[in-house]
Amino acid sequence: MIGTTYNGHEITFSEGDEVWECRELGLSAPKLSTLKAKLDEIERAARRVDAVPVYFLGDGYGIQRLTPAVVTLLDENHEKSLVPKVFIILNEGRQARRMKVPIDRVAPRTPEAKAAFEAYTAADQAAHKARSEAERASKAIPRIAVADLKPVAQPPAEAAE
Repeated sequence: MIGTTYNGHEITFSEGDEVWECRELGLSAPKLSTLKAKLDEIERAARRVDAVPVYFLGDGYGIQRLTPAVVTLLDENHEKSLVPKVFIILNEGRQARRMKVPIDRVAPRTPEAKAAFEAYTAADQAAHKARSEAERASKAIPRIAVADLKPVAQPPAEAAE
């Protein structure tokens, strides 16, 4: 018997019917590649989610802005990953773009999430201001210069014998 495994599904070749079969799902196709494509589509359909309105929490380091987006699909490895990824669609400007992002960079599009973001922004700005003030205060601490240091008096050299 000829067979293989694809994405955890057993596939066998039925020599009498000359088709590839995945008996577990009741699928068959004359070509292995066609059967694999059917399995991929079933898996992709299982990862689709209802369009969930969300906020994408900025780009780069830190949370710089809330961008309205829609979650459309779970990443294929979402069950195995410590931080699963999702596919989102951002509508920025004239063009929409699709991105794969960690789920911890996505918040529900609710008034509570927006209020929490505004609180975060205020605290982050206060922290930035405090860091700037601390740096200025540090630079205001007087320092000594090499010229302020006096050499230690050297003992007189003994006369050479």
